[in-house]
Amino acid sequence: MKQLSQQQDQSRSPSSKSSFLAAARTQLDADHFRWEKIKKRLIEYLVVVRLKELNADHEIAEQKRRAESVALEEAVRVNAEAETKSVTGGVL
Repeated sequence: MKQLSQQQDQSRSPSSKSSFLAAARTQLDADHFRWEKIKKRLIEYLVVVRLKELNADHEIAEQKRRAESVALEEAVRVNAEAETKSVTGGVL
């Protein structure tokens, strides 16, 4: 299981999902002969965990993008106000 968590930490991209699951399946097959239902359930659990991680990564990226957009809009607004003041001599 330690090996699985290390592999999970190393690979967080969607394209590495299948290789991660293949490695998990190989490890489960090597460590636990038979127990097919249990191994299937573990793989399903790992898929859900992986999807939650990817969703969280996407949400973080989206929040960062929104924050950058708000900061840019604020910078544009402040710049426009400064230009207006310089053109009008500081009187609005």
